[in-house]
Amino acid sequence: MNLYRKTMVLAIVGLFFGAGIVTGGNNIYRLGESERVVSNILYVDDDGDEAFTEIWDAVNHSHDGDTIYVYCGTYREHIIIDKSINLIGESKDCVIIDGKYGSSPIITITANSVLVQGFTIRNGGVGIDVCSNGNEIIDNNIVRTDGVYLSDANDNHIYENFFSQSSIYIVSSSTGNVIESNIIVNGGVSISSSYGNEIRCNHISSNSDVSMDVDGSSNIIEDNIIKNSKSSGKGIFIHYGMEDNVICGNTISNCDWGVYIYEFATENLIYHNNFINNLYQAFDAGGENSGNHWDNGYEGNYWSDYEFKYPNAKDEDGDGIWDDPYFISKGNKDNYPFVHENGWVEPLSPDLECMNTSISWSKVEPGSIQTATILIKNVGEPGSLLDWEVSEHPNWGVWSFSPPSGENLKPEDGLVTIQVAVIVPDVEEASFSGNIKIVNKEDSSDYCEVAVSLSTAHVKKVGYQIIKFFRSRFLDNFGCLGDEVDQQQTSDLGGGKPFYQKYWLAQGFKPTKEILTRVGLRLFLHGGRPPGAIVEVSIRSSKTGDDLTSCSITGSAIESGSWVDFDFPDIVVKPGSQYYIVLRSSSGDQYQHYCWYFDVNDPYKNGSAWGSRNYGSSWYELDFPSEGLPDCDFCFRTYGRDNSPPTTPLISGPTSGEAGSSYKYSLYTVDPDDDDIYYYIDWGDGSTTDWIGPYHSGEQIEVHHVWYEKGNYIIMVKTKDIYDAESDWATLEVTMPRNKVINLLFSQFCDGRSLTFPLLKYILR
Repeated sequence: MNLYRKTMVLAIVGLFFGAGIVTGGNNIYRLGESERVVSNILYVDDDGDEAFTEIWDAVNHSHDGDTIYVYCGTYREHIIIDKSINLIGESKDCVIIDGKYGSSPIITITANSVLVQGFTIRNGGVGIDVCSNGNEIIDNNIVRTDGVYLSDANDNHIYENFFSQSSIYIVSSSTGNVIESNIIVNGGVSISSSYGNEIRCNHISSNSDVSMDVDGSSNIIEDNIIKNSKSSGKGIFIHYGMEDNVICGNTISNCDWGVYIYEFATENLIYHNNFINNLYQAFDAGGENSGNHWDNGYEGNYWSDYEFKYPNAKDEDGDGIWDDPYFISKGNKDNYPFVHENGWVEPLSPDLECMNTSISWSKVEPGSIQTATILIKNVGEPGSLLDWEVSEHPNWGVWSFSPPSGENLKPEDGLVTIQVAVIVPDVEEASFSGNIKIVNKEDSSDYCEVAVSLSTAHVKKVGYQIIKFFRSRFLDNFGCLGDEVDQQQTSDLGGGKPFYQKYWLAQGFKPTKEILTRVGLRLFLHGGRPPGAIVEVSIRSSKTGDDLTSCSITGSAIESGSWVDFDFPDIVVKPGSQYYIVLRSSSGDQYQHYCWYFDVNDPYKNGSAWGSRNYGSSWYELDFPSEGLPDCDFCFRTYGRDNSPPTTPLISGPTSGEAGSSYKYSLYTVDPDDDDIYYYIDWGDGSTTDWIGPYHSGEQIEVHHVWYEKGNYIIMVKTKDIYDAESDWATLEVTMPRNKVINLLFSQFCDGRSLTFPLLKYILR
């Protein structure tokens, strides 16, 4: 394994030990308050590239505190972990421990404080058998096994794993375990003869038996989603005589039985749960004298069938709790049933903020289209939802916003970009100002504003066809415009190395720009001028590889001691990677040839000079005494520029219509580098376009589409430039069919206002 991979492993492993670590070689030094423990990293790779090819062998050679890092592969074995170690897979998607369908556990943990992370564990008896304390099982796939068993095991954490046809079992007086944020399909969680465990925030679905089986006391079952337990399946089942369990904050839906409490189970508390569309919402065998509580004294649960059972239901005081109780089978009742799902959750407060507070355009062309972006964010309480819209803009110009509104923006979603476009008033030497206002649609007092200023220049407008002619005749033929010198070596010793038909030269370099546009080489003529000679330069990522781009000139263009530009088609390069300028000539006479100036003692640090005597099929470096060229570098300049993706496109067109009719949409975007642009369109009905184009930057295009079925669709559009740099997605929601009366009003609205689709109406006049 190379040094880079090991460095990355050390960085990843270091994340598990907190801040106080120092790395050196293959050791991790964890600095505690009173001692230092040296922890080795042992590497396992089934390809044979490391000391260990099997995990069990690495475990046997490990010590307490060590980390075993396992590379991608399939390991068919059974492992006993009897030391306090960290067992970490490179990725749970590619590190597979296969139990070969045997009956014994695939992993058995007998030591305390073991971490198991990043594996797919499949095809065996028990997937992970835990018989110890304080272990962590995190971010694994556990498939087609008996799952995870915690037997006489305390204070373990089972977190963010995916279980398929596998379950979690807590048995034999296990306590203090936390089962959290797992996804369990065709399986569940079972507690037997154990107490004081927490089962929270799990997603359990499609179990044909019991999803949450509680044969223990004083456990907490909270904030889980349990659904689709069929074939007499139960969402949560509390066994005979079990007591003091808390069932809170769960959503239980589409099960045959939501919660089923058996006889003589008592003092269990069930509140703040959503019971949705279960065949039998709840059953309490002990009835009203069971001692179980279906509310906490002032708040109960949400029942989706409440209004069906009680058609005259009322909430007279508007507190969100029905005035009459919900009766459970066998006579118990929820005294304070909620009117709405999650009715006990306090609404979280959003807070709209504009991250940029001003936009300014100075001395722009009258009648031109100017663009900008506004960044907004919900800076309110975590989990809060914000519906926003652009409500006001200046009354000069023709404005368009993409998107003009949005819904359910959460703080964790980060920034939202609003693309702004305005057609500038056709007035010279004028100044304009105003504000763009963005509001919280649910609370008009929550808004932010962006100040806008614009001034126009004294210019004569140039028609689009003239601009198009200029682009095609000038910009496209001179791609070097806008580039700059990137790498260079310009000193020389007054002499050079020859190149001709058989003898080729090359110079290595490392670009820092993303686009390589051309190179300049300092060349001179030696002897007579070869008749009809052609000089060719190419760029390669490997000296013996294919040309990435190339350019040829006639030999007559080379004067003695001149810098010669080779302007080839631009290419995308990876900054910091090694590339080569390869130079050759069609001249076959070594006494009539061209030379490339050079210098020695390594004036250019990021590459070397090379020669080939056999048409470039093999190369040798020009830096050894027999050549008399220690650390030789040729005289060269490379030119380049950075590449920016196009702006997020603007979509203009109808947002409702009749299914089966064709509708026209206008697309517009600008590339900061003035590169040509391609569009990709997802129409939201399963149909997409290939990349269409190229189009000029700033050129508006029109596309058409037919939706054949009624429904709501979201058009998604993104763009890329000729170098494959892609923009963000733009979206527009469309509804089929539309109401004809509403459509007429919409048309009248558009005729009198400029906030919605003005750019389209203006351009299509």
